[in-house]
Amino acid sequence: MVTYKGYHCSPGYYCPAGSISPTWRACPEGTYSDSYEIFDASQCLICPAGLKCAIASTSSNNLMTNCPNNQYCPPGTGASKINYCPSGTYAPYTNSKSLDDCIPCPYGFYCLSGQDPADCPKGYYCPKGTRLATEFPCPSGFYIDTLNAKVKGECKPC
Repeated sequence: MVTYKGYHCSPGYYCPAGSISPTWRACPEGTYSDSYEIFDASQCLICPAGLKCAIASTSSNNLMTNCPNNQYCPPGTGASKINYCPSGTYAPYTNSKSLDDCIPCPYGFYCLSGQDPADCPKGYYCPKGTRLATEFPCPSGFYIDTLNAKVKGECKPC
């Protein structure tokens, strides 16, 4: 058992030989520990997928947080790491674990990286997975005077 002057090391920390307090060395970002008896950073556990772990995280403190909407958090994601869903996709829920959890932007909307779907502007149509507001303009001689057009067939002749 590794102790500091007769006391256990605190969860979220590790205490190598010669430690001067129970919180002398914090588990690094992207890891956590609930143990009172670890003595090396390699004994800190990898942050679970779908979560972010700050320095000194435990499973019961507020330093381990849910992965936010429009991001994904594979195992070992640190609190400062941001993995946005790429343009044309979004994640309308928390705790996404991988890029596969980012779903295509719906018809009639476009999705910038890390953002919720936005209305397709007038003059443009937005098929599923549209990345930019101006990605699909109506052809010359055609127009759309409403928001959220989904397909090229909605373009009207001038």
